[in-house]
Amino acid sequence: MELKQQIIKNIDVLPEQALVAINAVVNEFITLISSNEFQNKAENIYELPYKRGCMKGKMWVADDFDAPLEDFKEYM
Repeated sequence: MELKQQIIKNIDVLPEQALVAINAVVNEFITLISSNEFQNKAENIYELPYKRGCMKGKMWVADDFDAPLEDFKEYM
């Protein structure tokens, strides 16, 4: 079955109130994907904003990271 036919078949069984809500959502979605801003983002979707290793040296872990916490001594 073709995708459009399947969508129409699924919509045909919905009550009128659901159709009103779906219409609003679909119109908003079509407006969004038709906008230039969306088109520009879609073209650059596979470009990562960061390169590997760009955070090197900017983060650290305390030397006693694995040391037992004082709060849990009674449970150990």
